[in-house]
Amino acid sequence: MKLFLPNGASFKENINLTCLKSLYALIWQLSCVKHSFTCDHCNEECEYHKSTGENFQYYPGILVYNDLFTRRVYAKGESIRIQFYLIGNNQKYANYIRLLFELYLKGEIAGQSYILEKIDIVEMEVKDIHLYKMNIQSIIESQNFIQSYNKMMKYYNEKYATDFRLLEHIDYRIDSFKRSSMDHLSIGNQNINPRGFLYRIEFSQEIEIEDIVKQIGIGKFSFIGGGRYED
Repeated sequence: MKLFLPNGASFKENINLTCLKSLYALIWQLSCVKHSFTCDHCNEECEYHKSTGENFQYYPGILVYNDLFTRRVYAKGESIRIQFYLIGNNQKYANYIRLLFELYLKGEIAGQSYILEKIDIVEMEVKDIHLYKMNIQSIIESQNFIQSYNKMMKYYNEKYATDFRLLEHIDYRIDSFKRSSMDHLSIGNQNINPRGFLYRIEFSQEIEIEDIVKQIGIGKFSFIGGGRYED
């Protein structure tokens, strides 16, 4: 998606996360029967409850592409690209994205004016890739990589009707290990404090995964840009 900024922009916060929060706020507004963000004893059929991974307890099905360093200042006439990933049956929210930027925001995001240039809805072709190593460049919640990977993919498969392959429990070696964090984020009634690890991992044998994983990331914070890797 491409937004034209006729007056330029100086965003005080991460614009990718602001757009994600706005999208979830719209889904809540259109689907929550309680009209509160308490989400206590929610009906499992609630669209907000489902799309947020049960109010962010697990793995949300709508992700935003979020670089480690996000640009915040734009000159007049520049454009900004926002990219969402809709996992499995969350593709039904594509129209919510259109509604958000065409009508709901009324041409203003984070106090800055925009003109919607275009929205591209692309169904990505998924291919298998083979890896011996990964360099985790944005935080993953656990040092147990196989567990983090499989828990996410199992949830996607069960809740979002995907068909991601799970990893076998093979040996691996971790080095260049360090603790890290991302900016605090509030969505609805949830305060999310992403804390985790960065490391390089080398497997004892080749693993096979879907190539889209490189874009969507791995783990509980993938919906805000966590768990991204390079080969």
